[in-house]
Amino acid sequence: MLGWTLQSTLLKSVGPNLPPMVPNTAVSFALAGFALWLQQRDPAGVLKSILARSCAVILTLSAALTVGEYLFDWNAGIDLWLFPESLSATHGPIPGRPAILTATCFLLIGLSLAFLDAKPRHLRKVVEVLAVTVILISLLALIGHGCNVPSFYGWRSLYPNTGMALHTVVAFIVLGAGVLCARPDGGLIKVLTSATAGGVVARRLILAPVIIPLATGLLRMSAVRVGFYNGEFASWLFAFLNIFVFTAAIWWIATLLYRAETVRQAAEDGVRRLNAELEGRVADRTAELSQAVAALRESEARARLVLDTALDAVITMDSRGTVTSWNPEAEKIFGWSREDVVGRELAAAIIPPQHREAHKRGLSHYLTTGEGPVLNKRIEISALHRDGHEFPVELSITPVQSGGTQTFSAFVRDITGRKKAEEEIHKLNATLEQRVQERTAQLEAVNKELEAFSYSVSHDLRAPLRHIDGFANMLRHEAKDSLSETSQRYLGVISDATRQMGALIDDLLLFSRMGRAELHQQPLNMDELAREALQEIRRETEGRNINWQIHPLPEVRADRALMKLVWTNLLSNAIKYTRHREPAEIAIGGHEREAEIEFYVRDNGAGFDMRYAHKLFGVFQRLHQSEEFEGTGIGLANVRRIINRHGGRTWAEGKVDAGATVYFTLPKPTTT
Repeated sequence: MLGWTLQSTLLKSVGPNLPPMVPNTAVSFALAGFALWLQQRDPAGVLKSILARSCAVILTLSAALTVGEYLFDWNAGIDLWLFPESLSATHGPIPGRPAILTATCFLLIGLSLAFLDAKPRHLRKVVEVLAVTVILISLLALIGHGCNVPSFYGWRSLYPNTGMALHTVVAFIVLGAGVLCARPDGGLIKVLTSATAGGVVARRLILAPVIIPLATGLLRMSAVRVGFYNGEFASWLFAFLNIFVFTAAIWWIATLLYRAETVRQAAEDGVRRLNAELEGRVADRTAELSQAVAALRESEARARLVLDTALDAVITMDSRGTVTSWNPEAEKIFGWSREDVVGRELAAAIIPPQHREAHKRGLSHYLTTGEGPVLNKRIEISALHRDGHEFPVELSITPVQSGGTQTFSAFVRDITGRKKAEEEIHKLNATLEQRVQERTAQLEAVNKELEAFSYSVSHDLRAPLRHIDGFANMLRHEAKDSLSETSQRYLGVISDATRQMGALIDDLLLFSRMGRAELHQQPLNMDELAREALQEIRRETEGRNINWQIHPLPEVRADRALMKLVWTNLLSNAIKYTRHREPAEIAIGGHEREAEIEFYVRDNGAGFDMRYAHKLFGVFQRLHQSEEFEGTGIGLANVRRIINRHGGRTWAEGKVDAGATVYFTLPKPTTT
């Protein structure tokens, strides 16, 4: 337009003897470029879309009129709208009219711009075909300009002196490419820009149809111009070079496609191997899952069997308080069948009316705070049977969180029988306590009678014995000269018998008191206690040759007075029965066992026959003659009674004329 305004031949046509760009062509390029700019976004705005389509329609109508003028040989009067004087002065059959190829390209561009954003997707293909057709016509015209083939850019035989200007050709190539690139998310541009084999081939061959003919044509023109060969050879060489170059291009593309196919096949083989391996893994995994599912079903069956055979009622409830599970024992305890109660509110089925409100508050409190004072505990509460009567149950509730769902498991046991048994036991305990009190009163009365008897024995028997002994001594002193030696010996026997009887009475009274005396247990140092007992009977060792072996003794917890009596009796017996040994050997020792402490007193005295060991700790049981070893036969009986009262054991081991060992044990002191 600027060239026609300024009458600049350089701006109208890019070279001499080349067709100029007429004003209508320049205006049409401006309309097409503006319409394309308005539709650069997908989708364009409503106003921009309307304006762009209006420009496309004007462009299409103008191009259609121009084509109609050529086809029907009539003048529509649009050729001289702009610059009529300048156009009339030009040489040409139709001043101001664009070439028929130019008008055809504008018609195709106008249609492609009009349908660029059409809703049916198949119209996108039509738009691409129109734009590609414009580019191909323009490329052929470009080859014509380059190779000096006027028929390529103007149909001179039909419409003489008309043809596409060189800058018009370039503008149409740019405009067609712009239409294709306006929507790059699909179609040819998507293929050209993709990384696929098709995209690679398309990018490498896209310019070959233009560059190869253009290069061979220019080569032919240059050779003819310098007279290198004649026209016939030039035509042959042009054809041969086209065939050769296209064959080389096809060969090259075939090699690329072969390599791509080889890579693809290798990739497919790898994929097939991976698929086979994956299928194997899937099969293995499927087998594992099948086993897991079977194991899960078996586990569920076992769990269901456990629930069905449980001796307690097992009930599950959701967060709304609705029963979701109800085992056979629950049916038995509450009288509701599973079909009747599942899906119902638990409170209405088995909770007595006075507890329902507390149940709802507790459920709401736990769902809000996560705290429940009765959860995970065993409580006793009353429950409601289907027939309406209440009965005691033992209840424990456990919350279970699984998969974001809160449920509660309740384990219920009917304790009606236990409560009746407890009531019976309470009654029996009360009766037993009464009987114990009565029995205790009887024992206290018996103990009092026994104490009275002991006092009576002590008083009533000692007095006659003292009289007998006293009168026997008086008779011995007063009638000493008149009594024969035999009579005096009889009086001595009487005195010895009375003293022996007195000692026997004392031992019996002591034995009786041992069974009634109250125990005052305290920590005892047995080393110290044994030495105190030995010190008290030191007179019995005067004039004796005794080797004492006193080993360390463990501490115990016992009654001090009674344990001292045990050591006194055992040490006194050891001294007595080693009377005929020179020297006497007496050992004292002790050691701890698992649950008790064991002590012993060992001597090398007269010993005893183990066949009679069971008599050793009995009352009045003597394994030796009183003429040989004095005593009443009550000392070891007292030892056994004292040790038994402390929870210990007593026994003895010995051999005739080889000594004896007396053992006793006491429980280990409990540590606190």
